[in-house]
Amino acid sequence: MESGSVFGPCGPRPSPRRRRGGAFLVLALAGGPLWMSPLPAAAQFTEYVTERNVMVQTRDGVALATDVHRPSVDGIAVSDRLPILLQRTPYGKHTERFLEAIEAFTAAGYIVAIQDMRGRYASEGSFVKYHDYDAPDGYDTIEFLARLPYGDGRVGMWGTSYGAHTQADASKLNPPSLATMVLNQGGMTNAWDHAVRQGGAFELGRELTWAWRQIPEETDDPVVQALFEKESVDEWYTTLPIREGLS
Repeated sequence: MESGSVFGPCGPRPSPRRRRGGAFLVLALAGGPLWMSPLPAAAQFTEYVTERNVMVQTRDGVALATDVHRPSVDGIAVSDRLPILLQRTPYGKHTERFLEAIEAFTAAGYIVAIQDMRGRYASEGSFVKYHDYDAPDGYDTIEFLARLPYGDGRVGMWGTSYGAHTQADASKLNPPSLATMVLNQGGMTNAWDHAVRQGGAFELGRELTWAWRQIPEETDDPVVQALFEKESVDEWYTTLPIREGLS
């Protein structure tokens, strides 16, 4: 399950990950929990297995790398058809930021799918912030996951900030298998109008600080990293207005 192939038999099964504990978040529909019926107490799982880089094909042929985490028993994924929880992220699906959620959700009987957005990390294509292709990419991912034989046909989404934007984008096209969303601190109808700019004014505190934090994390260029270590983002706020050529 650690290979990078398209969904199917994917090589040797990885060592199961054991849950460390933590709070559970129950994603709910109007008619009850996301799962078809409440899972019995005995169905709480203490480990999960991961299939790395399942490549989801989008309508324009770009493949999006997705890690799928499934509840397991003795290192074998459970055979029950379970609901799937999805987050699409530009920050790297492999990072520690998702570990607690993966452990909590799989322990509660969910399958967890985390995807690198187009042009990010292991996914194909080019990344552009808040692009028009984010909506169809989300739709295609949801419907791909809904067709997996070990899912129950329903997909929920969760996430904060950019993880909320990706939910809102997917929902714009009303994918039939999207069962629920949990949006937090994001998810505007048009993030360029309501986040990057407010009434035409550039959101310095949000966007400049975000870029300042992300750039040194995503470059191997020692010159760039040294410059960011030397300078402070606060100093840029004192050189306004920011004009073309100054950045």
